[in-house]
Amino acid sequence: MTIKPLVLVFQELRTSAATIVTPTLSGCVVGPHYHIQTYADNHGAILAGAYDVVNGTTVASMPAAVPGMKLKSQGFRLWLDEARAIIDSGVAGSITQAGLFTGGPSDNFVTYGVQPGDTIKLTSSITVAGVATVAFGTNAFLINLASLPVGFVPTNEFAVGDAITLATPAYSGKITAVTNTTITVDTAFTANAAAAAISVVRVRLLRNATQTYAVKAIAVDGNNAPIVNQLQLTTNFPFTAASGVSYEVTRRLTQAEITSGFTLSTVTGILQVAPAAEVLVGTMLRNLTDYSTLLGLAALADAPQMYLEYKALDVSFANIPAPIQKNADVGLLLGVTDLRNPLGQGAVVMYGNAQATIYAVGIASEDDAGFLGAIDVINRNHFYAQAILTQEAALLAAFNANAIAQAAPEKANYGLAIGNVPLPTTITLASGTAGQTQVDPSTSIIDFFQDGAGAFENPALTVLPGDLLTISSASYVINQVVNNNRLQVVSTTPFPSSTTGLTYTITRALSKDQQAASIASTATALGSKRTIVTWSDSVSIGGVQAPGYYLSCVLAGMIVGLPSQAGLTNKGIAVVEKVYHTNWDYFSDTQLDTIATGGVTVFVQDDANSLPYVRMQLTTDQSTLETGQISAVKNNDYLSLFFKGIIKPYLGTWNVTPELIGALGTAIQQGITFQLNNRVAKIGAPLLAANIETLAQSTISPDRVEIFLGTKQPVPLNTVGLHMII
Repeated sequence: MTIKPLVLVFQELRTSAATIVTPTLSGCVVGPHYHIQTYADNHGAILAGAYDVVNGTTVASMPAAVPGMKLKSQGFRLWLDEARAIIDSGVAGSITQAGLFTGGPSDNFVTYGVQPGDTIKLTSSITVAGVATVAFGTNAFLINLASLPVGFVPTNEFAVGDAITLATPAYSGKITAVTNTTITVDTAFTANAAAAAISVVRVRLLRNATQTYAVKAIAVDGNNAPIVNQLQLTTNFPFTAASGVSYEVTRRLTQAEITSGFTLSTVTGILQVAPAAEVLVGTMLRNLTDYSTLLGLAALADAPQMYLEYKALDVSFANIPAPIQKNADVGLLLGVTDLRNPLGQGAVVMYGNAQATIYAVGIASEDDAGFLGAIDVINRNHFYAQAILTQEAALLAAFNANAIAQAAPEKANYGLAIGNVPLPTTITLASGTAGQTQVDPSTSIIDFFQDGAGAFENPALTVLPGDLLTISSASYVINQVVNNNRLQVVSTTPFPSSTTGLTYTITRALSKDQQAASIASTATALGSKRTIVTWSDSVSIGGVQAPGYYLSCVLAGMIVGLPSQAGLTNKGIAVVEKVYHTNWDYFSDTQLDTIATGGVTVFVQDDANSLPYVRMQLTTDQSTLETGQISAVKNNDYLSLFFKGIIKPYLGTWNVTPELIGALGTAIQQGITFQLNNRVAKIGAPLLAANIETLAQSTISPDRVEIFLGTKQPVPLNTVGLHMII
């Protein structure tokens, strides 16, 4: 009960829910993206116009080009369609009424690869003598049928408009009419002539407008053996021509490749094709012609067309990544998705193991600078799992340095650089440019090698007998180390001469134990929780052997697709079918342990046909469990970004007041509760326990609040101690 009227005024802070945003740890694959145009895949897009076999052709630019592409000389192929190749030609052929064609004595149609369906063009300069009588002042002459060759039918051989020549009297004109008994010409004769005194040059073998005939088969003898210079044609001739038949055997080509006779500028993209190019027909290089040349006609619709197959570095995604949200996106955005296009293949592998959105980042040039240029794209887009399509340790070191720098407190742009290394087979012990070969005075054999600046007895890399001395492309086995500057090679393979100023290297083949140690040392040198080195060095994808750097895509995909607290050890992988130089085919378990000790994530498989999987998820910093296990690093990064996201909305909009301290404490506690309940079967929640140890205004900088959040985070089960007590 009140004793007087009052208005009670309470000033209270509204308790608001924290902004809960779970961070996305996205990933990318970085490598060369090639714009690939092939005849087999899409020949319609690479049509470059007709080829002029007489004068040659210049193509100013590649068909189906993309802006800024950098053309490569490797992978360029020039194809022709609707052309003909001249397989053989000559002037000393003959034909029979049965359609049998005989070429010159040196022709070998078997060797030339003549096939049924090939075409032969025939013309004749045979003179048919004594077949007509002409009279002065007339423009017609009578044909003596009895004097014609067997099967020679005038109306088949001559037609209106044909040129015709008489030897006596000298006459050249055109035919205006023809029957089997009379030929009428356009000019009257100036003299009489009897049949025996005149000849007519036959201008055709048949009334065939193209003078071309189809090859049925190579002729055979009575024992069914090929007669190598004879062809059976599909056409029977009405007469026999014993000699003097000119011929060209040709083949219609629907997909012919010109392998020489052209120049391509990869800078300007200009292609110049020389005239009369050659193509491979069977096993023989043969001249190329087109229908126009072959038939002697002005033009035909099926003249040879050029198709330009090429490969070019596409820089389209060097600055703007390509988002891959489903399998179909890879082909849609990147074109070729197999090993010919590393970025396309890498995206297929990464997405196949992520089943979540990933990004493809191209490079602007095929060198270290091109890869390093992708670092800005990675940083700008906050890509976490970074699969680098390289086996170059120096490049991986650069990405490692960037990941460390980006993880600084003021940036908190966390990332994991993931790379691969090759299988080391040799180690270089010494090298120089002032070597000289010398004669052994006791044997007169040139088997001594000396370098005044050499260090052949270097304690770290001592040269030993059996090591290999290489000068240019020649190699010599070392027999003994005489001193720090002088060697002797095996005398059975001495040097060819005494020479000075030689550039040389001395190498040693590595054993498997040494190879394992070398791989481990590469990873140890990186020594960072921000970098992962994958092994093996070689894999199989789609039944084709491929570089091991596609395992980086596998791992990056798993990191993107699995919950932050999920371990990767013993996880089976997708797309990659086989891993080489691991447990089933090369290294022993002990040698793989050596590799893993350096912080290498090794992929293994139980046998040649089983599914590959991760042997142990390791970073290159094996100093602690928290820095050496990929899932531990990833989960801590995830939680760090999660709580950063809760705190960030207060920056700049609140003053440092007791109310702020209370609000921050409430928001962080809500975040803790959210993550404690964010459980997944078998692996639990990203956060097992947490408490705010300190939340107060900084004593050093009044506009700063210090928060110490104690957390207990999950770790993978790596070891079980089973004690059998009896």
